[in-house]
Amino acid sequence: MSAPGSGRAPEGPRQLLVLHHAGGSAGPYQRLVRALGARGREAVAVDLPGRGHSAGEPPRRSMAEAVNHLVEVVTRDFEPGCALFGHSMGGLIAFETARELERLGRPAGWAGVSGCLSPAAAAAGPATDRRRWSDDRLTEYVRELGGTPEEALRNPELRDYLLGVLRADLAVVDGHRATAHAQLRRTPGAVFCGLADPVASPDGWCRAFRHPMTVHSFAGGHFYLFDRVEEVADRIDAALGRPRPGGPEPGAPSGGGGTARPAG
Repeated sequence: MSAPGSGRAPEGPRQLLVLHHAGGSAGPYQRLVRALGARGREAVAVDLPGRGHSAGEPPRRSMAEAVNHLVEVVTRDFEPGCALFGHSMGGLIAFETARELERLGRPAGWAGVSGCLSPAAAAAGPATDRRRWSDDRLTEYVRELGGTPEEALRNPELRDYLLGVLRADLAVVDGHRATAHAQLRRTPGAVFCGLADPVASPDGWCRAFRHPMTVHSFAGGHFYLFDRVEEVADRIDAALGRPRPGGPEPGAPSGGGGTARPAG
């Protein structure tokens, strides 16, 4: 549960980069972007290569490739000390990107992770390779997690496209063997989760941050945040603290038009 004000900077990041789940795109996160904008934040949901505004680029198939891409976006288009927020696969990438930014001497101002296992929990779990599952098994897995319109899964062409994107993203997620003791040393943050999420819990995240962090729990499953956009935006805004004075607009592309929300 959240602890209001805990770990809150007196003058926090104004800009926030939002990262999507595996098999998804920036489109479904535009409601969250607008809600954060109404609270004075410059939030930008970014499409990873291979979908949405970046459909013409080959997808990234490893955590290192995804992190290198996001570091380039952050350092090119965002202010130093911007915040990161990611859901599911996006949460893992946000955490690892924040670690790399620390290594480069340009730490993020805040890192929010949602719907994903902590490094300690992931390292302790069995290795998986879901990208090699059959189409039927992967479709049923996506259906069980919810969040994807049934009509998308019943349309052969759309299903093939969605599963192709999802398999590439699962190569990033399942191919990443987290270091159990991985930690953000200079970056404060928060963990967000659905109380009925069948694939992720907040266990172990307290050890992944040296600075104060909060845990925000919500009723709902893996895609709880799409049903509770205003509440999530309130928690993010409170955790970030008062926005810093304005600066140049970020040039990172915002996503559009994603219709499905497979898991990552």
